[in-house]
Amino acid sequence: MIVDDEPINIRVFSRMLTEHGIHCMTALSGAECLQKIAERKPDVILLDAMMPVMNGFELARHLKENPETNFIPLVMVTALTDLEARIRALDAGVDDFLSKPVDYAELLARVNASFKVKQYHDEIIRQKREKEELLNKTLKGTIRLLVEILALTNPAGFSQCSRLVPLTRKLAQYMMAEDAWQAEMAMMLSPIVEIMIPPALVDKMRRGDQLEPDEQKMYGSRTKQGIKLLGDIPHLQDIARALAYRHKNFDGSGMPTDRVSGNEIPVAARIAKAVFDYDRLSVQYPSADVVAMMRQSEGKYDLNILALIEDLRRVVVPDSLIREVAVASLTPGMILAQDVTDSGGRLLIGKGVEVTELLKLRLHYLAAAGTIRSGVRAYEGGFVMEKSSG
Repeated sequence: MIVDDEPINIRVFSRMLTEHGIHCMTALSGAECLQKIAERKPDVILLDAMMPVMNGFELARHLKENPETNFIPLVMVTALTDLEARIRALDAGVDDFLSKPVDYAELLARVNASFKVKQYHDEIIRQKREKEELLNKTLKGTIRLLVEILALTNPAGFSQCSRLVPLTRKLAQYMMAEDAWQAEMAMMLSPIVEIMIPPALVDKMRRGDQLEPDEQKMYGSRTKQGIKLLGDIPHLQDIARALAYRHKNFDGSGMPTDRVSGNEIPVAARIAKAVFDYDRLSVQYPSADVVAMMRQSEGKYDLNILALIEDLRRVVVPDSLIREVAVASLTPGMILAQDVTDSGGRLLIGKGVEVTELLKLRLHYLAAAGTIRSGVRAYEGGFVMEKSSG
């Protein structure tokens, strides 16, 4: 793009560059340049230093301060030869200079050099995006595998976490915005950090019972091992840290025993603690005002999260939407509306779990072996927490 308030200069530069196959966008002012760049970004900008209203220095600074345009090479055409003017241009973000009167060969050389810089930049960005895309696919695949393993090895714990995901997601959307996925993922993966802990001790912890000193030591050490396994996976370090603090009280008491407290505790951890305890107390005291009970435990919870829980209600799935579905007809995304048990009543897959391809395959094998019925009660997924009408 050529930016100059003198039409004659634009015509001369355009003719020189067009003869060598370089397509030229043009603008007669800084404002016009910014307007056109918003629609289509050039590879190089050739700008005049002295223009009315918005001079070349101001335009350069504006372009370099904008993350959408700060990578575009800027070549300033100027009659100013003093060192102070050049330093001013460099401070504004100018990458190269052309002195008036402009030499044809030098113009072409400077523009081609800037093209190469831009191409190098674009190649780096392309490679970076490809690596990020590959990493994201690998990460998603790893998480999917972990979730599937948890569904198979710890159906009760996984069922509870799946059931609590909608509330967790809604709270995280209010509290964490763009990082809301971390809270949801922490909830789904929370059973993994307890995978090496005796089930009786896990149940005791979830009931909120006081642990004996030796039990605290065992729970803490084995939880650290599970968290380390999760933290070794790239991009899951924040989730691992959230899980490490999911039993921490807001005032800093509780596990782990360190000085972290209040807003220093990861938001995802504060959400997980409140949601787990809200669920537990709701089962223990079905007729009580559970949020009011939690508020009485001073220093235990983030009061902002309790206020949000109070303002939300779970969408009740109408019975008309729940239907008996043959295992072969289940589709990924459907939600199980009942526990799946074997003939002896042993829980195999918990209510509230989302159907995946692997889960459907497992149900198929169980049904074929006669371990479970050939049909299950389920409904289409997508039910989330909504604002209460009151």
